[in-house]
Amino acid sequence: MPDVIRTLAREGDLKVRIDPNVDLESLPGVTIRLTNLTALEALETVLRSNQLLLVKRAGTNLVGITTK
Repeated sequence: MPDVIRTLAREGDLKVRIDPNVDLESLPGVTIRLTNLTALEALETVLRSNQLLLVKRAGTNLVGITTK
């Protein structure tokens, strides 16, 4: 999961902050096919499928990842 987040963040030019309560290493691997989505939309989809939430900071490229 950390590799997926890193890759999508880089593609979307996003700076990601992860809530310390989120243990990304314990999440299952990701196998998903996404088409016609931006990197941000793909990241939101992947996180949502793992009960995580992407929090956007308006007017910036800063996003946070936290639990729902």
